[in-house]
Amino acid sequence: MIEKLRGHFRRRRNVWVILVAIAVMTGLHIAWLHYFSTASYGQIDKGRLDLRDWDAKSKQVLDLNGEWAFYPHTFLIDEHDTSSIADTPLWLTVPGSWENAFSKEKNRTFGYGTYRLSIQLQPGDEQTYAIRATSVLTASELYINGQYAGGSGQPAALKESYTPLNLPYTVEAEPDEHGFIEVALHVSNYIFTPSGGIELSMQFGEKNTILNRVRLSETMQQIVFTVFLSHALYAALLYFMGIKKSSLINLSIVLLSLSIALAGNNDKLLFEWFPLSYGWDFRIKGICLAIGGVAAIRGTLPPSDLRWVNVIRRLFTGIGVMLVVYSLFNQQNVSSISYILFPLFVIACAVIAFYAMLRLHRSGMRRDLFLTLLFASLFNAIIWQYIALFAGINAIFYPVDLLISIFCISAILFKNHLQIAERNKTLAAKLQQEDKLKDEFLAHTSHELRNPLHGILNLSHTVLERDYNVLGHKSIVDLQTVLSIGRRMNILLGDLLDVSKLKGTGIQLHKSEINLHEIVEKTIGSLHFLSDSRPVIVVNEVPARLKPVYADENRLAQILFNLLHNAIKYTPEGEIAVSVQVQNGMAAIAVRDTGIGIAPEKLELLFQPYQQGNIGDHPQGSGFGLGLGICKQLVELHGSSLTVESREEHGSIFQFSLPLVNKQADRNEETRVESDQAVYERYVEEGREGTGSDGAETVGESSFETDANNALLSSPIMEAAKLTAVAREAEEKEARRLSVGDNENPTAILAVDDDPVNLQVISNILALDRDIEVYTTTSALEALEKLRERRWSLVISDVMMPEMSGYTLTSLIRDSFEMHELPVLLLTARNQPENVEAGLLAGASDYIAKPVNAIELRARVRMLLRLKRSVRERLNLEAAWLQAQIKPHFIMNTLNSIVALSTVDQHKMTQLVEEFSVYLRSSYEMHNTAQEISLSQELKLVKAYLRIQVERFDERLCIQWELDGEPDMTIPPLIIQPLVENAVTHGILSRNCGGLVCISIMDNGSTVLFKVSDNGIGMSKEQIQLQLSGKGDSGVGLYNTHLRVRQINGKGLTITSRPGDGTTVSFELPKG
Repeated sequence: MIEKLRGHFRRRRNVWVILVAIAVMTGLHIAWLHYFSTASYGQIDKGRLDLRDWDAKSKQVLDLNGEWAFYPHTFLIDEHDTSSIADTPLWLTVPGSWENAFSKEKNRTFGYGTYRLSIQLQPGDEQTYAIRATSVLTASELYINGQYAGGSGQPAALKESYTPLNLPYTVEAEPDEHGFIEVALHVSNYIFTPSGGIELSMQFGEKNTILNRVRLSETMQQIVFTVFLSHALYAALLYFMGIKKSSLINLSIVLLSLSIALAGNNDKLLFEWFPLSYGWDFRIKGICLAIGGVAAIRGTLPPSDLRWVNVIRRLFTGIGVMLVVYSLFNQQNVSSISYILFPLFVIACAVIAFYAMLRLHRSGMRRDLFLTLLFASLFNAIIWQYIALFAGINAIFYPVDLLISIFCISAILFKNHLQIAERNKTLAAKLQQEDKLKDEFLAHTSHELRNPLHGILNLSHTVLERDYNVLGHKSIVDLQTVLSIGRRMNILLGDLLDVSKLKGTGIQLHKSEINLHEIVEKTIGSLHFLSDSRPVIVVNEVPARLKPVYADENRLAQILFNLLHNAIKYTPEGEIAVSVQVQNGMAAIAVRDTGIGIAPEKLELLFQPYQQGNIGDHPQGSGFGLGLGICKQLVELHGSSLTVESREEHGSIFQFSLPLVNKQADRNEETRVESDQAVYERYVEEGREGTGSDGAETVGESSFETDANNALLSSPIMEAAKLTAVAREAEEKEARRLSVGDNENPTAILAVDDDPVNLQVISNILALDRDIEVYTTTSALEALEKLRERRWSLVISDVMMPEMSGYTLTSLIRDSFEMHELPVLLLTARNQPENVEAGLLAGASDYIAKPVNAIELRARVRMLLRLKRSVRERLNLEAAWLQAQIKPHFIMNTLNSIVALSTVDQHKMTQLVEEFSVYLRSSYEMHNTAQEISLSQELKLVKAYLRIQVERFDERLCIQWELDGEPDMTIPPLIIQPLVENAVTHGILSRNCGGLVCISIMDNGSTVLFKVSDNGIGMSKEQIQLQLSGKGDSGVGLYNTHLRVRQINGKGLTITSRPGDGTTVSFELPKG
């Protein structure tokens, strides 16, 4: 029984392996989903979610699932249309289709509307949150607390104005002071038939937590995309480089299709890389799925004698082609049929491919575990992809299945590569052994054939000489032909023996002085039997008085013989010449012919043994192709190289060089070595004298800095600075003194570098800005002294300096100056991340790499100067603002009034003292420096101020309050009091008869309107402009209030006034 079970298991082993693999990968996928799962806190009921007891620091991400308020055919945040807001919204379950909201429409998934959700957190929660919209069909805009935060596509009430695009996006969400986050989502869909509205869960959580999840998911997709794409290209390269296997190209298509389809799903990275429309999203994914499915079928089902295999191949190829055509030319809506048809097609292709591998490659599946795991992982990945799609699972991209499949593909390819490499190694060893045996056989055969060949040649020559007068003409010609063929055969046998010797390095050269003219003559004379009476002339153009060359006479004769032999063989008619040119003590020997030439594609193979460089069907093109290869090796043994220049029908030129013998310069090797050694020693000694006593000075940091400085000096900036410095120095200095950085002092920059030339370059570059004066020093210690002497706007310092590094100098500067007080710009030749980080940690404000670019240096300097100036102006503004709240003359006048009342009306004096006490206490409370205070606190200060002024001026000052209740809201501190003080001081009290000040606060629902008006002297339009620009004569209180209000409502103060008709200052703030 046990043996039967074992046999059954062995027969079904591959099935069990696949099932176990799928079970393990499914478990890993479930574990991934569980680890990165989102939570549900509370229940969204009637469009509200209470998170007051939720701990945001728990790093949880919440799914915003539940009942959202939905307003069909309405955009709640629409400045053009506010009349159509529904009194009572519909309640829709999210995620899910909105078709219930459009049940009366012809197409229940088409339309537009607004989803709304109110999230309540703890009041005063200053945490920054984020909302992630993964899939909203098919255009959306997300508003947080009434402000646009992000979106995808362009939702609209009309289809003509609507732009579909369904991309995931993340927006920031900050609760208001009451802890509420109001979410409004405008949605339109006029193209996607299967569904509409919020398709996948929207996620909510702490900003960094959401962004980290998004980054992780995108990183996983990028890794899978890169790996798949690289393997697709690798498989395609293997196919096009010569491995013409259809499985390779099908594998490449499948991987490429999968990589593109994956990049277009989940986080849709494809749309970040390319600006594609929604239509192209459908087209690209449809085409990739169709082509990938067909490639999978054709790759796993090759043409076969089995009828069902061919039927399935044709059927699915046809379906795939139709899907591709449909994807390309479909300009209408995405139908429900196509939404289901594509997944079914892909799953069917995966199942059939899987079955085909089990059925047709059963033996391979049993032997190859990687092949089994490959299809198991791909099948599992495809199934889970569509489970997530149809089940609405919104999770971080899961890459494990796909990476396992790529690992299996790599393992299969690597295994095949190892098998091929091992097989090639075996074949190479076998070929090498056979090549060796071939050479031995040819050498032995050549040696054995030479003796009978010589016998034949000798006998033939003897008969021809002895019986020449007896033989007939035909017999003489036949014997001469036998001798010619025998000589050619002898040459061929000699080449075969030389090839064997050259491979075994058995040839030794015996060099001597050789008369080149004579050896060329002898060689030409020995070739007369090769011309076959053709009209070919061989010319010796080597001068008879040429100096001897230094070479092996026999081997040089062999080289010339083979070259001339080759030229005669492929020159039907014309001229062959041997010439020489003397260059630098070398004789450049050339063999030139006017023959048929050599094709360019055959030049590379010309010198290979057994290769014919010339036209194969030429009547003279016989032989083994050994001669030129032997020539090349013999020339290389002489220390030269054999080159060829040739064009078809224009002949060829073979050229090599040999040294000429020079009697006067002939020295033995020892003398030359001694001479070279003396030159070297003299060079070293001169180098030491040039460096001084310390020869090691050229290494280390100074060497590095010198290289960096040389790079700086060699830049185009240095050249431009040299050309312009002299001509413009006087003019620029005068211009800089006249144009200053602020009203009194010019912008002073201190440049520190141990190289004066670098300082000159920096000065010349920055001299182009007339409001800058550059002071330079070559000492870091001197720079520290200069910092104590005056105020500086910027320090520019080199990093590598002898006394102390730029990092140390920056740290010492930071001991006395904050970054906004004195910026530091570092010049560094080492711009690696670790060097930049060291500079920033030392306190540098910015850095620039050497060699410096003039435009970049000036831009960075201007940026740092503007930053310093902005901080200074801001600090001055705040100081003036705080100082402007209580003027000394106001205090003195109030005290005088108290003293005067002490003798007239002590009751009024007591009231005035109490109001003055309230005013002083409110003015000096710390909440005046806070960002916001309650409206009641601000009004308390205003009322105290007005009571004091009324007591002082009596009937000259009348106050009127128009309060629409007292709204429960917060406002910036000291935002009403300066306006009231300005109305009293500059409006009413400027008139002898006094006047009326009216303070109005009107609650408009979502906003509150504040007005401070008087019937005083008024202002002209020019005066209003001066006040709002900070150039007026009423101090900084009004201007500062205008700036702070503008930061809140984007408009600032509105001043309405005419001379003699009073002034009204108003502003509107959001409530809450």
